[in-house]
Amino acid sequence: MDKTQKQLIDSYFRKRKITIEQPEQVYEHYEIVYMLKNNIYVDVSNLYSDDIQLILLQDPSLVDKFDLNKLNDQDIWIIISKQPSLINRFDLSKLDGYAIMRILVEQPLLIDKLNISKLDNRNISQILELQPSLVDKFDLSKFEDNDIKKLLVKQPSLTDKLNLSKVDRYINYINNNYSHV
Repeated sequence: MDKTQKQLIDSYFRKRKITIEQPEQVYEHYEIVYMLKNNIYVDVSNLYSDDIQLILLQDPSLVDKFDLNKLNDQDIWIIISKQPSLINRFDLSKLDGYAIMRILVEQPLLIDKLNISKLDNRNISQILELQPSLVDKFDLSKFEDNDIKKLLVKQPSLTDKLNLSKVDRYINYINNNYSHV
C-alpha cells in the first residue's frame, strides 16, 4: 500500500468516527479486521462473541487480540470447523457432544484432539454418515438396532463393521419385501 492509499484509508476512518452519532463506536467486521491489522485503536473488549467469531473466521491471525473466554461452545465449534489451526487456542472442555460432532463432520483429522467420550450414539452415527473413514475410532458395540438401521441406510459400506445380529430381522424384512424393486 502506498502513502496516498494509506492516507485515504486513515482519512476514511477519521471521518467515519466523526459521523457516527452513537455513544459507542460501531464498526463493521471488515473495518475491525483492517484496524487491528494496521494498529489502529479499536476497543475489542466491547465486542460480542459472534463478532469475535466472524472476525476470526475472516482472519485467524488476529486470535491474540481477543479474550477467547468470551466465546461459547457454538462459537468455538464454528471457528474450529472453519479454522482448524486454532484448535489449540481454545478450552476444549467447554465442548459438548454436539459441538464435537459438528467439528468432526467438517474436520475429521482433529479426532485425536477432541474428547470423543462425550459423544452419544446419535452423534457418532451422524459423524459416520458423513465421515465413514472414522469408523474404527468408535466403539460401535453400544449401538442399538435403530442406530444401526439409520447408519446402514446412509453408509451401507459399514456393514462389516457393525453387529448386524441386532438388526437381522430388519435386513431380512428388507430383502424379502424390497428385493424385487
